[in-house]
Amino acid sequence: VVIRRMAADLASDPLETPEQLHVLGDRLHDHVRYEERVFFPLVEQTLPAHDLERILASFEQRAAAAA
Repeated sequence: VVIRRMAADLASDPLETPEQLHVLGDRLHDHVRYEERVFFPLVEQTLPAHDLERILASFEQRAAAAA
């Protein structure tokens, strides 16, 4: 939620200070590292393979439709 708000603020006022951009970048970096190290491994351990395959297929369909 915080990252989305910060990105929306940047979109509406592109003259943010470098410090504000660094804060957004740091938050985004930390968020991605959390997903890579904690969230996704937990999902992979919890969901059965067939559910993971279904999710992957859904992502691939959405990516193809967006391209």
